[in-house]
Amino acid sequence: MLATDLRNQEQHASDVADVKQYAEQPLEKAATQGCILPLVYEKALRLEMPDEAAQILRAYQLNHYWGDLDSTFRTLNPGAWDIVYNRRAARTARGRFTPEKWLAGEGNAYQSFDATLVRRKDDRLQTTKGAEAPWSHAVAIFLRAQRCRNESTSWRPNGERFRAGHFELDRIDASGGINIGCHRIEFSEMLRLAVKEVPQLVTAQYPLPAVI
Repeated sequence: MLATDLRNQEQHASDVADVKQYAEQPLEKAATQGCILPLVYEKALRLEMPDEAAQILRAYQLNHYWGDLDSTFRTLNPGAWDIVYNRRAARTARGRFTPEKWLAGEGNAYQSFDATLVRRKDDRLQTTKGAEAPWSHAVAIFLRAQRCRNESTSWRPNGERFRAGHFELDRIDASGGINIGCHRIEFSEMLRLAVKEVPQLVTAQYPLPAVI
């Protein structure tokens, strides 16, 4: 057997095992791995593994990461992608959501703004990337991010962990900005929402001057 054939067989077996690894995970666990799922989904289709592809797609649907699937759809099925694109264009012609409208409560789908925005809806936090988390999780993360900003320190999981729905907080930098999965949320955006929703929890970064 040629070395090239052997390498191809080994790569095929590795790809199949990779797809099965994600498809056989509990749906909630697979959904937390949003950054890698488009690649695994594409691989499942290429390997003609429709059941596994459907399971991986359901994991995406759980957190509404439709925007991340655009590149996959366009590569694998240009005709279908064109239909989706044209429907979006029609919606845009009727009035595209601005950041102000989204923050005011309009729209519930993925929004391609330059920065990730957040809003509160009942007892949930929503992001413009289409993800949601319990409001209580968001408040706990804000308090930790605020502490990092006030103390000019960073944070990474080391015994202390923070949940955000199906996700876990990856890191907080010294400016208070956070990274969760595919999300990067600046502290200024979290602070804007906190001042609106939980002003009693907001503290000054620097000591306030005494009033004489």
